[in-house]
Amino acid sequence: MIGSLYSIASKRRLLVLATISWSVLLGGSRYFLQAHYVSDVFAGFAYGYLFLVGWVNLYIVVTQRTIMTPFDKSTHT
Repeated sequence: MIGSLYSIASKRRLLVLATISWSVLLGGSRYFLQAHYVSDVFAGFAYGYLFLVGWVNLYIVVTQRTIMTPFDKSTHT
């Protein structure tokens, strides 16, 4: 049980590290190849971060939502 949880956590950590590394290397290569300015690369990182935060918040709201019936006894006395 604990071994499988450790395995999942380490795989998740590796995936996050690989994704961040890929993004940084890709942004750096765009600047190095003079396809974009540094400000463009940082703006892309900021936009991507805000996009990610928005989707994570939406996921949290949707998964934690509870469905109430119109005549739920706990809300009406």
